[in-house]
Amino acid sequence: MRLTRLMLGSLAIIMAATGCAIPLVPSGTGGNAILVVALDSPPLTLDPANITELASAHVSSQVYETLVEFNAKTSTFDPLLAQSWTVSGDGRVWTFTLRYGVTFHDGTPLTAGAVVDNFNRWMDVTNPYHHGDFDYWQLLFGGFKGSGSIVRSVEQVDDLRFRLTLEQPWSPLLAALSMFPFAIVSPTAMRTDIDAIYRRPVGTGPFRFVQWRSDGEVELEANAAYWGGRPKLDGVRFQVITDRAARLNALRDGKAHVVEGCDAALAREARKISGVRTVLRPSTSVAFLSINQSAAPFDDARVRRAIAYAINRKTLVDTGYGGLAQVADGFLPPAIAGGAEPAASDLYNRDEAVRLLNEAGVGDGVVAQLWYPTQPLVSIPDPRAVAQSIASDLRAVGIVVSLNSADWPTYQRRALEGGYPLYLQGWTGDSPDADDYLPPLFASSVVSRSIAYANPNLQAILDRARGESDSATRSDLYRQAAAMLGDDMPRVPLVYPQSPVLL
Repeated sequence: MRLTRLMLGSLAIIMAATGCAIPLVPSGTGGNAILVVALDSPPLTLDPANITELASAHVSSQVYETLVEFNAKTSTFDPLLAQSWTVSGDGRVWTFTLRYGVTFHDGTPLTAGAVVDNFNRWMDVTNPYHHGDFDYWQLLFGGFKGSGSIVRSVEQVDDLRFRLTLEQPWSPLLAALSMFPFAIVSPTAMRTDIDAIYRRPVGTGPFRFVQWRSDGEVELEANAAYWGGRPKLDGVRFQVITDRAARLNALRDGKAHVVEGCDAALAREARKISGVRTVLRPSTSVAFLSINQSAAPFDDARVRRAIAYAINRKTLVDTGYGGLAQVADGFLPPAIAGGAEPAASDLYNRDEAVRLLNEAGVGDGVVAQLWYPTQPLVSIPDPRAVAQSIASDLRAVGIVVSLNSADWPTYQRRALEGGYPLYLQGWTGDSPDADDYLPPLFASSVVSRSIAYANPNLQAILDRARGESDSATRSDLYRQAAAMLGDDMPRVPLVYPQSPVLL
């Protein structure tokens, strides 16, 4: 599961959508009220560095904070615990200045030393507080200290400044640091009992931990000393309601104010209830159709572009996603930092598809197999419906496809081996940066076997963008990459799936 802050933040969503104008549970303290959030599964851990699923992240994101925060409206990074930062001319040394006067919930002041302690815990397997797998550190930073980490060193400069030195320039650093697994934990809590952090979190966030009950319910209270001002709510209660109908009933009956774990079917049911609203989070996913170029006619870019033009994405949003998606004409969801304008404003053009097929000499018809997984994916919740919609569109231009499916382990293995001519896939980024989308999907080392695609010019652009510190230059490089992908069309972008929250 990809844990960007775009996927979290129920409280921010409900406050923005309603101004808190809902009947909340009285707090009993004379204050405002308690917000009740219904989760579809119980939290597994409240240690941010080792969280890999959303239920735990929803809870912990109210207790902890990261150094920087991604702004989905501007696709830039805003200060959070770090007030400012500078970068050396060679792009390797980053100096961060922390916010003054911030304290952890246990009274420990936020200092550069506290942040350095957290970095050492994440990156050094010999650190006494390095308990857990730290999957996201390995994934985003390339490995642990001495084993491929892009971070060479972290050192305290003074009480509020620390210096981060990289092995090489790496523009996605801020995107990585905005990820929830890199929230800052109280060093006092670490030293007191590191293994207790997974059940008793101590951060700097707007809400403090109170209790985690045996039934999975977690209770938080307002942090009166929060650096950003006391929250408008007195507290938050996370209840676990695994049954989807029961979650909706709790919302209808006023026993819950926010429902997580909502799919298209549940959203349709919710629309029938007066007063219930559906809020869509910014998408961090893209669904696409992969095309194996190892054999004719898909080794011809004109045929691949014809497939892209033939697919009616607006219909696909309705038939395959129940309206919970946006039409995609590129591989970067709209809110992703470093993103570019899509290669084409509207890919659906049946006449152009037919023209390209005729130009490629296959206008009399193409026969192929289209594969999809039997299990739902985050980016493709109903694979069969998506495959059927695409097959119908392709038949309309003379590409006759037979639908085939496989269980996920088999599907994933055969796709990586290049065993499918046409097949559905999706991607959800680990951080809100273009570098976490385009290289994993199009780097020669990744796709040379699965779809027989390699473009040295594209690879050079992606490599340059990774180390480019100027945002305007970087965006221009990604525009060039998007244009190349529009010409080559090794994969066809379909939709940006959206995650709904019921209020």
